[in-house]
Amino acid sequence: MVGDSIHDPCFAINAKTVACPLDVAANTGIRIALTDPLPKSNGGNARNAWMMQLAGGATCNIGTGTVIPDYPFYWTGNMVCAAPSSSANAHVVFVQCGRPKNGMTVTGTGHYLVTVMYD
Repeated sequence: MVGDSIHDPCFAINAKTVACPLDVAANTGIRIALTDPLPKSNGGNARNAWMMQLAGGATCNIGTGTVIPDYPFYWTGNMVCAAPSSSANAHVVFVQCGRPKNGMTVTGTGHYLVTVMYD
């Protein structure tokens, strides 16, 4: 966090500095000097998508804070998307997206082709 803005995800440059993408397409971001060093790694190397580009060019970003259950990605235009399946074929990945009806329900869902996944 910087001021009132949450920058997520961020990637370690070293123990006291992280880089956080702002606009991946424009290759821009912010470098943040940490007030405390990052904690030591637990040795895990889990890969989780934090952004996806869908066929047609729409971008879905992982939500920060409260998200609709099972739909952690936000797509411009008041749409939400499920996380891509970890068992999905590495060459063809689809995600389910729809419009939030309320904080717990998504309507009008469909499957969309993921063309780029950032993890």
